[in-house]
Parts: sequence; C-alpha cells; structure tokens
Amino acid sequence: MIAFSTFLEIHMLQNWFDESDPTKAFQHKLRFFMITLCASSIFAFLGCKITDRTEKNEHETEHFSSFNASPLLSGGSAVLGSHSPKAAIATEDLEYVQLDDQMSASSVSYKHKISRFLRDPLMYPLNMTFFMAVGATEFFLTNLSSILSSLDQNTLDYNLQLYSITSTAIRFVIMVATDHVCAKYGISRLSILASLIVMCGLGHVYLSSWPIAGLHINVIVMLNAVLNSGLYTLFPAVLAAVYGFDILGTTYGIFSCCSIIGNMLLNLVYGVDYTRNCVNSTDSNLVICSTYTFLLSGVVLTVLGSLIYCLKNRYLARAHENF
Repeated sequence: MIAFSTFLEIHMLQNWFDESDPTKAFQHKLRFFMITLCASSIFAFLGCKITDRTEKNEHETEHFSSFNASPLLSGGSAVLGSHSPKAAIATEDLEYVQLDDQMSASSVSYKHKISRFLRDPLMYPLNMTFFMAVGATEFFLTNLSSILSSLDQNTLDYNLQLYSITSTAIRFVIMVATDHVCAKYGISRLSILASLIVMCGLGHVYLSSWPIAGLHINVIVMLNAVLNSGLYTLFPAVLAAVYGFDILGTTYGIFSCCSIIGNMLLNLVYGVDYTRNCVNSTDSNLVICSTYTFLLSGVVLTVLGSLIYCLKNRYLARAHENF
C-alpha cells in the first residue's frame, strides 16, 4: 500500500505542480510531503492518546466482587500481587487481603508511568533510531524515481511492485515466525531489529559510494522494504516489553509522531545536496544527485543500529521475558 500510494502521489504531483522552474516545483512537492506527514503524525498521536484514555477509564470501572464474596478467595490477592509463592502465607498484619486493595496499592498511575518513560535515558536512542530508520526508508521510496533516472533505469513500476511485495511478505513472515525463531534459537526481537537497521544502512552507503550501484538497485529496494516492515511490526512489541503494554498507545504514538523528524532532516539535506552537487556542479563522479544524503543516512543507520545492539542487554533487563 505504501508503494502504491507513493506511485499515485508521483503521478498526481506531476499534474498539480507542473512548474517550468524545477526549483519551485521541488519546493512545492517538499512542502506538500511535509504537511502530509505532519498531519498524519498528529492524527496518529491523537488516536493513540484517545485509546490510552479509553483503556484507562475501562480499567478503573472494573470490580472484583467475586473475590469479596468468598472468604476462601480473599488470600488469592497475595499470590497475584507477588512473584513469590511465599506471599500467600498469611501474617498478623495481612490476614485478609482483598484483591482490589492489593491491586490499588501496587498500581502505578498513568501520569507517573509516562513521566518515567520520558525521563528514561534509554528511550532516546530507541526514539532516534526509530525516526531515522523510518525517515530513511520513506525518503528512499519518495526519491526512488529520481534515483532510477540518475542511474538511467526506467523501472519505477517494477521496483515499486518489488517494494510492495517484499514489504507484505516480510510482514507475514515476521508475524508468523518471530515467536518460534526467538524461542528456539534464543534471539531477541531487538537483535533482529538492530540487524535490519544495520543492513539497510550499509545498503544506503553502497548506493552513495559505489560507481555501479545500478547493478544492485533491486537489493537496496528490498532492504528498505524489509526495514520498513520490520519497524512497524517489531517495534510495538519492543516498546510493550520494555515500558509496558498499558501505555503502549502513548509510547508508540510519541515514537510515530517523531518519525517525521528523520524524513524532514533527510529532505532538507537532499535540498542542499541537489543544489550544490547537481545544479551548481559538473562533477561526473557522482552517481546520483542525492549521493551525500544517502551516505549520511547510511552512516547514521549503521551507527544507531550498532548502538541499539550494544545496549540490548539493558533493554532486555527491563523486560519481563526474552522478547
């Protein structure tokens, strides 16, 4: 769907912004994508906030009257409130403990969880990795037409189909096989995500530096599709395991809202890159007009993916299970 919508946008924008001056046409297209991404990010964040509030209100209205009705079940709250079976032993101070009292005593407020999440220093490497990875893949897909033109390839339809098919197939494989692979081989989802980011980053570096990048453009298209699908499939599971499922809507909403930063940053760099190296320069060694932009995105993705892998054990220590 992403590839299909991008294909439609390319043809629609050609009719809407048919300017004689290519610089003005590029500025209009860049403004259009910036407004569209800002609006989609804001709507996604608002939707996640509404979902969290709704779930919070539903949780507050729940009552455990069945535990209050029977004295035989009143001690069950001690077992449910602790990881140790020894907590079920009655003491003088805690002889009849009701489940709702135990739950309310051990519960943490929604605002406190969000505040703790925002103050967590390990959140920022994850956030930076997410918005740069999303921005790099979306930037690649948006500029795929100009990349292929620079490489003298008229295969936009084929590469968009390849991107769409790869993205759909990878989503299906991740959803079906991730739990089995992680449980059997002891590989965490965070390790898989970090490896996908590093592989895509190396693909961007290869696209920017190799003189014959057009020979393997299909591989780079597939790497970007794999990373984009892996992010939106694995990242919510990582956030739920590290920061909790009850605030997943807000945490994932914040990450999704920040993803526009990576796209905007790379588009701004691409504007400078295009002006200096394609309009005002006659350097024949450049493969594509966005050579330095992809070099920057490739290096950043490789560094951030390696950083996340190095911090993997710290994230795993916060999770309740090996995710």
